Amino acid sequence: MKKLVLALLVLLLAEVPVYAVGALYARRAQTNTTGTPLWLKKYDADVTITDQMAVTHVDHTFKNETSSRLEGVFIFPLPEGAVVTELALWINGVRVVGDVMERDTARAVYESIVRKTIDPALLEYMGDNVFKLSVFPIEPNGKEMSERRIEITYAELLPYEDGSVDYGFYMKTANLSAKPVERASIKGTITTQKPIISLSSTTHKSGTQLALSREDDRNYSFVYGNENAHSETDLVIEYQFEDETFALNHLVYNPGTGEDMFFDAEGDDGYFLLWVTPPHNPATETVLAKNVAIVADVSSSMSGTRIVQLRKALGAMVDMLSEKDRFSILAFSSGVQKFHDDMVKATEENLLDAHEFIDALSEAGLTNYEGALNEAFDCTWSDDAANVIVFFTDGKPTWPVETSDTRILALLEELNTDDISVYPFGVGEEPDAAILKRMAAENSGAYFAIPGDAAIEPVLSGFMRRISYPLLKNITMEYDGISPYDVYPRTLPSLFAGTQLSVLGRFRTKTTSEVLFTGEKESETVTVTEQLKFDATQENQPFVPRMWASSKIDYLLGEIAVAGEQQELVDNVKTLGKKYSIITPYTSMLVIEPNTKVAEDKIAVKPTAYSFTAQMEPNGAAVMLRYAIPGASPQRIRIRVFDASGKLVRKLVDDVVGGGNFLTRWDFRTESGIRLPSGFYFAMLETGEYRQLVKLQLVR
Repeated sequence: MKKLVLALLVLLLAEVPVYAVGALYARRAQTNTTGTPLWLKKYDADVTITDQMAVTHVDHTFKNETSSRLEGVFIFPLPEGAVVTELALWINGVRVVGDVMERDTARAVYESIVRKTIDPALLEYMGDNVFKLSVFPIEPNGKEMSERRIEITYAELLPYEDGSVDYGFYMKTANLSAKPVERASIKGTITTQKPIISLSSTTHKSGTQLALSREDDRNYSFVYGNENAHSETDLVIEYQFEDETFALNHLVYNPGTGEDMFFDAEGDDGYFLLWVTPPHNPATETVLAKNVAIVADVSSSMSGTRIVQLRKALGAMVDMLSEKDRFSILAFSSGVQKFHDDMVKATEENLLDAHEFIDALSEAGLTNYEGALNEAFDCTWSDDAANVIVFFTDGKPTWPVETSDTRILALLEELNTDDISVYPFGVGEEPDAAILKRMAAENSGAYFAIPGDAAIEPVLSGFMRRISYPLLKNITMEYDGISPYDVYPRTLPSLFAGTQLSVLGRFRTKTTSEVLFTGEKESETVTVTEQLKFDATQENQPFVPRMWASSKIDYLLGEIAVAGEQQELVDNVKTLGKKYSIITPYTSMLVIEPNTKVAEDKIAVKPTAYSFTAQMEPNGAAVMLRYAIPGASPQRIRIRVFDASGKLVRKLVDDVVGGGNFLTRWDFRTESGIRLPSGFYFAMLETGEYRQLVKLQLVR
């Protein structure tokens, strides 16, 4: 299975970063054989975009055209930050929605159900926002259930760059589906608070497959359709706002003021998503000078094409500096090699010298994060400029030998007294993404991943274009009267022309608030204020809470990566995942048939001890057996019924479950369906060394 998953990840992640349609590979159930792709017969997608919040629902139908009963493995990537909000599997004409539970429990229950040939589906997190859906069974061609219908819904905050917002839908099915797609359709609506000045597709500029419609300057729609064809091109819809000044926009969700959602609890506080957009034409804005320290890993692992690519990328980066910028270059392995003792101006002469320094770089030695960071922060920084460290590496720290993630973060906290933004880049599979993400999050930066042997130069050049026009640093947000808390990101990054600041948080008081945004530009302070409503007069946006929960989960996973799997942190991730129905490294989504005997009662309080009770249904037709299992580890549970003589009359439960509250129903029939006579019966719960009997009386 590991080889299959890795192969599929390589296949899918090599594509452009817009996603939705994945590939269903099938194999014989519970084997490790490499699967073959099934036919994606059709898919229909519905997209709802509110400002920059997009919710996509995709309804796929796959067809098994083989003569074998198969288990399907559906691999699909989602955009960074996207959250899977629902998984539904159609079983015998019934749409069954998945339930999020702890990862190990979900996997154990799925495998136990597969052995019984009941219909389950399991959605698991594979890392890097890639998901794996296991579906069983997919019946042979010609039989009912040879077609399997899978629905997936996900939400995302759409990226903004240079005044444009892009929505992407991955539909490049060539070489992924066994045959051309019989029918493909996508329909969407776009509703915004600010006027849209243009709407277009950067991928489907001509032809009749895509239609764009305008109702007014704040409401648009689009429809795509195709049949009996492979989709060779992904769909990208782009819309632009008119941003001549700084703009503050927001979306809110207030529990109890509209239709309740499953995650609402009595007395819950509100949620908000706020974003700040600067003018997207840098020519109209005075930009800051910047001080840039380029810190590049030249350890032994950079040999071959990587060191060649790195030299090319560094050369392109220094060529993009302006005359009022200052820069330094530090190449590190076991030690640190510096271009100059300190920052130098980006003069023509210094740029020529920099190219000579870069061209002479070669790879050797270990990976010394500490030495590189000490030297970078030792440069002379200035208050009237945007201060940036670009940290490039393809490996984990290996020198000095006592280096740890905790030590690296503590060192950064000690060194960064000048509010310097740190932008780490990790290339390939070796870097520790968790520590690099924390380095960025705690130092007003962002993390960028360069997969495999992808070209380094375009990524770093794109980044340099992004930071070429720094507008504001030392940014703060203040909210009057709403009592905000649990706000992410914890540290607000500097703001550059053509980019955007997004903030997610909770608030206690439902009222109108004056939101104050401040940032520093050279010797002046820029302020933007806006009266924003956080009360019931605002339309509820039900996906805002789950985007907030996803941001908090990302923060907690970063804590776990550095501090280890401390129980409090892991439990917090599990609690958020289960409450908001979010798939994480510790939670998965499981779909089982409605008539499967084991059901979990998630409303009851988490049990601390075993219990087993029985309650007769009012009509006397059956008895409901409730049992509580403490702990989190999967346990095998058996419930059997015996008559008064001790003879086994029915096996009710034989499953693997995690801790929780469960129930099952007995209708006073034997295994073969024979109705039992009046009398006394005994139900026995067994798990590990625990045994408990309950007495049942049947009166007809």
